Amino acid sequence: MIDKYRLCFNDVNYEPGELKAIAYKNGKEIGQEVMRTAGEPAKIRLTPDRKELKASGDDLCYILVEALDANDTLCPLADNSIKFKVDGPAEIAGIDNGNPLSYEPFQDDNHKLFFGKAMLILRTKEGQTGDIRTTAESDGLVPAEVNVQSK
Repeated sequence: MIDKYRLCFNDVNYEPGELKAIAYKNGKEIGQEVMRTAGEPAKIRLTPDRKELKASGDDLCYILVEALDANDTLCPLADNSIKFKVDGPAEIAGIDNGNPLSYEPFQDDNHKLFFGKAMLILRTKEGQTGDIRTTAESDGLVPAEVNVQSK
């Protein structure tokens, strides 16, 4: 069914698998995206926005935290509680998951995922340089570790 503002597929039944969308402009492919059905959460992935920070005491590093299945597919319904540890010249400036109903504190070392994701924010310590190692652990998941530098 198509109305003025939305496209609906009322007769399509859910089945696990893969969905691939390809965008075309003037007959030429300009992009594509693949979505796969996720299995059970199996591991954590940490992705920092950058690897080098300034030892200014106010430089921030945003680390995306995600739960993945055994095939590295994002688990969009994961709500695991993640425990963080930071070693080196930085501290946790904040953590959030985007859940508007969450009462978890923003400055803690433990936070639940929301739709499989959270954001950890590190702040450098003024005048202190060196390796910053961040680890994330959760019961039943393979832990993750990421290293960044404060210079």
